[in-house]
Amino acid sequence: MKIVVNSAAESTPIQLLDPENFREFSVILASSEPIEALNDHIQSIGRLEGEGHLFVDKNALIELAGNLGTSAAWLENLEAMTTFAESKGWTDASGAIRAHIERI
Repeated sequence: MKIVVNSAAESTPIQLLDPENFREFSVILASSEPIEALNDHIQSIGRLEGEGHLFVDKNALIELAGNLGTSAAWLENLEAMTTFAESKGWTDASGAIRAHIERI
């Protein structure tokens, strides 16, 4: 799953792509703006760790998933992904999941 942050998209600046792919997790910044200029959007889903990673709040993921976020099967897969990330040290104390930031 990929979270796309695009400040030029006024109606939906943050979108979740491929929400059923629990084996891949990243944040894509679809903007040439400095990361600081995207801070309002970024803070709505998590917190930055340097310039290369973002800890994404699980509740933000559930909200971005829309109707899928209410599916028991989807939530089970999210929990499995979180457990795996936790085993690798890719979560913080709040349970947020660390995602690599990509720019396009």
